[in-house]
Amino acid sequence: MRPLSLHARIGVGAMLVAILVLMATSYWLTENLNTAISEIIDERMDVQIHAIEVAFGPDGRLDRSRLFRLREVAVPRTSWGWQAQSPEGAWQEGVPILRAGFAMPRKHVIRGVYSGNGYTPSGAWMRLRRKEITTPGGMRVVTVAAPEELLKHPLANIDLIIRRQITMLAIFLIVAIGLLLSLGLQPLRLLRDQVARLRNGERQSVATSQPAELWALARELNELVERNQAGLQSARDHVANLAHAIKTPLASLALQLDLEESSTLSRALVAQIGDCIAHHLHRARSAAIGLGERARCDLAAIGEDQVLTMQRLFADRHIIIDNRIPDPCLVQVDGEDMNEMLGNILENACRFARSRVEIACIVMGRDIHLSICDDGPGIAPEAIALAMQPGQRLDEQSEGYGFGLVITRELVDLYGGQILLSASDDLGGLAVSLTLPRQIAV
Repeated sequence: MRPLSLHARIGVGAMLVAILVLMATSYWLTENLNTAISEIIDERMDVQIHAIEVAFGPDGRLDRSRLFRLREVAVPRTSWGWQAQSPEGAWQEGVPILRAGFAMPRKHVIRGVYSGNGYTPSGAWMRLRRKEITTPGGMRVVTVAAPEELLKHPLANIDLIIRRQITMLAIFLIVAIGLLLSLGLQPLRLLRDQVARLRNGERQSVATSQPAELWALARELNELVERNQAGLQSARDHVANLAHAIKTPLASLALQLDLEESSTLSRALVAQIGDCIAHHLHRARSAAIGLGERARCDLAAIGEDQVLTMQRLFADRHIIIDNRIPDPCLVQVDGEDMNEMLGNILENACRFARSRVEIACIVMGRDIHLSICDDGPGIAPEAIALAMQPGQRLDEQSEGYGFGLVITRELVDLYGGQILLSASDDLGGLAVSLTLPRQIAV
């Protein structure tokens, strides 16, 4: 499973934190507003309790005439009510209070008055405020009831407003997080593109003008490229020196064989050795897959040239070559090496084909899959299995598919590709499949 990108990790983490903060803020605001509204209502109820408290006379009885000092007590509003109790009696006005309950510890205690809950005879929920007054004549209890809707309706409206504001704020934060991530990770995306261009040979190094967090990485990448280039150059020089050192005595040996009129086979073997040395000397000098200048070529153009060459070379056999390589088709392979690989395979296919050769190319992600099929006799399955083992030479197993194919396999391995031999499903002969790195536009 592919791990989440940094963009997704930071984005999801930031959004989760933002959601948690917004939820906590919403809860905190709701609770504080609930407390604030409750205190406002409690103050109104406490004023009534105080008015009822001062209405008690010296005899411990409630003097209703004194209640008219506060009209809301003398004539309670709809759904409001109160009751007072003392050893001398009990009095009430407005909505009767049933099943009053006062939680412990006492809630919203202000100057000895605390809150509770109760029900009206109709079952309506009520908010209660109660005060217990200790006097020489005994305990006096004053309770004021107010409809719970006084608290619920404002809280519902405020809760709706808070939810809307929190939702708008959440949307704003999500957009802001997305923009910040896009801007904050832009240098990382630019560095990725530079590395891709470096891989494609379009750059020699990555830019060191990076943010502090990426500057050290860019420097390490450039140093790695420089070390690889130095090591590659050293390997080129060693191989070139070795090739030159061998070519001189080899040329002398060839001249000596000519002077001694040696056999044609001896001279041919010396010439073959010289060709091999020239080939690998060229490989050492080009080193197309090294860092720095990356090798690249157009497979379509090389395929078209090879098809024309083979048609001329095998004109007497009238071989039909169906070339289906898309144009353009860029690969990260040196042009001469690609020409040699395709030429070796195509020449073998034309040599053993009865009448038809097909060339197909499919682009898949970062790779190009090239296949060359013929309608010839092919090779035995056991020979194919043996040929794919390291160190095996096809020229020792089957006539025709020999040294050229071995060189092709070495070149394919050098570019990090893959070569497979199999029977052709469509034509019945041999199918040679190559997988090579594609030149990707950045």
